[in-house]
Amino acid sequence: MNPRRHTPPVWMVHAFSVLLVSALLLPSVAEASKCTAAKYKAIGIAASKKAKCKAKAVRKGEDVDAECLAKAETKLISKLEKAEQKGDCLTTGDEAALRAIVDSFIAQSMNTLEPPPPPAVGCCALSGGTCVASPTSEPQLCLDIGGTPGAPGETCDAGTGTCQPPPSSLGPCCESGTCFSGPGVTAAGCSELVGLFFPNSSCLPNQTCGIP
Repeated sequence: MNPRRHTPPVWMVHAFSVLLVSALLLPSVAEASKCTAAKYKAIGIAASKKAKCKAKAVRKGEDVDAECLAKAETKLISKLEKAEQKGDCLTTGDEAALRAIVDSFIAQSMNTLEPPPPPAVGCCALSGGTCVASPTSEPQLCLDIGGTPGAPGETCDAGTGTCQPPPSSLGPCCESGTCFSGPGVTAAGCSELVGLFFPNSSCLPNQTCGIP
């Protein structure tokens, strides 16, 4: 005769299932490493020191002190080398990657806190009553396409297609990456440039068509 099998209570089965699932879902305990801890601390200190170099320069309205940045970099390299001497590193040979991470943090912070100003937009008068907005820093671009660069401060005058002091009069305007305006600008020509045509507008500083 078979011995009677004992069936565990339902609550016990449920509790065991919960414990099993929890054990599978919980992440494994991180391996202790004095070396890796020191590396975390080193890159945090380096980022802080380099940020302070930038802060000092911005406060004074000066270029960042290259010696200040170099000093922070030298200390970072030294700390990373000392960290690996502890012998329990989770990773090794990552000095270059960690230095790049610190520099990337500083660069991204600069792009957010000190975005470069948009390029100044000037005027380039073309033949046929057409004017194109162009960077004032590159007048040669205007000359290369057979145009005449406007004087400093002049903008495209949509009513005449010439370079004139602002404000511009209104006229045909084509917005196509850059801005064209003047009597020589047509809807068909703007369409060929895959642009947006405005019959009574002018080129704005952001190289779009609008009312100044």
